[in-house]
Amino acid sequence: MTESAVAEPATRPRIVIIGGGIAGLSAALALSSPPVRGGHSTDCHVTLIESRSRPGGRAGSFSEPISGETVDYCQHVAMGCCTNLLDVLHETELIEHFTRYDELHFYHPGSGISPFRASRWLPAPLHLQPALAGLNYLSGKQQRQIRLGIWRLMRATPAVIAKIDAATWLAENGQDDEVRTKFWDVILVSALGDIPERVSMAAARKVIIDGFAAARGASDVWVPNRELSEIFGVGMTQRLRDRGVLVRTGATVRDIRRPDAGGYAQVAGVVLGDGETVPADHIVIATNWRSASRLLSSLGGQGSSPMLESWSRGLVATLSSIELSPITGLHLWFDREITSHPHVVMVGTTAQWLFRDPVRERADQVAGCYYQVVISGQHAWSHAPRNALVEQVAGELRAAFPAASDARLLHSRIVTDPAAVYRLSPELDARRPPASTPLKWLHLAGDYVQTGWPATMEGAVISGRLAAESILSRQRDTSPLASLVLPGLRPGWLARRLIRPIW
Repeated sequence: MTESAVAEPATRPRIVIIGGGIAGLSAALALSSPPVRGGHSTDCHVTLIESRSRPGGRAGSFSEPISGETVDYCQHVAMGCCTNLLDVLHETELIEHFTRYDELHFYHPGSGISPFRASRWLPAPLHLQPALAGLNYLSGKQQRQIRLGIWRLMRATPAVIAKIDAATWLAENGQDDEVRTKFWDVILVSALGDIPERVSMAAARKVIIDGFAAARGASDVWVPNRELSEIFGVGMTQRLRDRGVLVRTGATVRDIRRPDAGGYAQVAGVVLGDGETVPADHIVIATNWRSASRLLSSLGGQGSSPMLESWSRGLVATLSSIELSPITGLHLWFDREITSHPHVVMVGTTAQWLFRDPVRERADQVAGCYYQVVISGQHAWSHAPRNALVEQVAGELRAAFPAASDARLLHSRIVTDPAAVYRLSPELDARRPPASTPLKWLHLAGDYVQTGWPATMEGAVISGRLAAESILSRQRDTSPLASLVLPGLRPGWLARRLIRPIW
C-alpha cells in the first residue's frame, strides 16, 4: 500500500478494531448503523480484525474428535443484572439463543439439593430471604451471619472497601470460615475466578449487591442454548456484516503505524502480519491484555513527549503485572442422564458448577449424555494427573445424584484455560485503565478496562461501548450527549433506601 493511499482523507471516520472478542464485537456494533443512540452519529467505516478464523474470543467452541460434537471450551452464563450484554443480544436478535432460569439448585454432600429462588412478592432486597432460608445445609446461625454480612455490604462505603480484599472484609464483618466455605466462596470464586484472599472487596460487592440484592431478576441465570461459536462467531458477526462492518478474520496485527516519527497526534493505520497497512482515523485495541501490552509497547520511541512516554510505560507495566486465573471445564459423556436439573451449584466439592447439555435434547445417545463441570481458579487437584481429576469429579457426581450411581463414564476431556480471567486484586482494581487514552485516536476495550465489573461478558460489552463512546465524543470534540452504556437494573423502592450508592 502506498503512502498516498494511507494519507488519503476519508469522508467517513475510519475505525479499525483490533480483536474480535465480545469487547471488539460490542464496539463494532455500537459504531455501526443502525441504531443511533443518545444523539451520536455513528456514520463510521468500521473494520474489525480478528486473528482467528472466527470471532468470539474466549466465548468459543471446539470440535471434540471422539464424541464428534461441538462443545464450548467453557460454559458461559449471564445474569439478569447484565443489562448491557442482554441489550446487545436483544439488539442483534440473538437473545433467543439463551434460556432464562429464575431458580438455582445448590447441592451439598450433607443435605442434597436445595432450591434457591427469590420471592416473587417481597421487594428487593427482602426477596432473597426465602431463597436463603431454602439452603438447608446452612444452620439458622449461619443464615443470620450471612444476612448480617449482606446488610453491612449494602451499607459499605467506597472508602471502606476500595483498598481491602474480600477475605479481610468478611472476617471483619462476622463471617466465619464455615460460612465462607458454604456461601461466600461458592459465589465469589465462581464469579471472580479466585479465592477471597486475592480479590477486591469492591468487585465482590458488585457481584453480591448488583447480582442478587438490588433488584428483582438480577439473579436470573441466562444459559446459552446454542454453541458460543454459533452465537458470537457466526450470528453476531453476520449482524455486523449486515450493517456494513468489514470483518477480517485470520489476520494478525503486527504494529500500529504513525505517519512519521513524531506523529503522535494522528495515526496512519495498523500493519498486518503480511505487511499490509489498513488505514485508520481511530484504533480500538480490543485484544486480551497480553496482546494489548505488546501493541502498546510499540508506541514508544522517538518523537513522543515525556508525558506520553510515561503514560505508555505505566500502562504497559500495569497490564504486564496482571495475574492470571484459570478456569477448567470438564467435558463428560455418561451412558445415561445423571440429573434432570439444567444446572447445579456444587458446594463442598471439587466441582463448582454442573451444566446439563444446554444446546440440544438429543434423541440419539450415540455419544452419550453430555455434561460440563466448571471449576474456577486454582484448586486441590490443579496439579494432579488429569485422570485423577476426572475420577474425583465423577465420584462426586455419583454421590450427588442417585441416577448417576450406576452411570458409566463413556468419555471425558479436560480443557483448562490458564488465562481465562485475571485476578482482580484491590491494587489492580485501582489501576485499571479507562477506555480513553491521551492519544485522541487510540481507545481501549477489553474486560481489563475500568468498567466497574470483573472479568465477565458484561464487563467486555461495557468496555466496547465505552471505546465507541470515546471515539464518538472525540469526533464531536465534546462530551457525549448520552452514554452508550446502560445502567444496571433499577433497584426497587426499598433497595434504594437500604443500599448505599457506591460509585
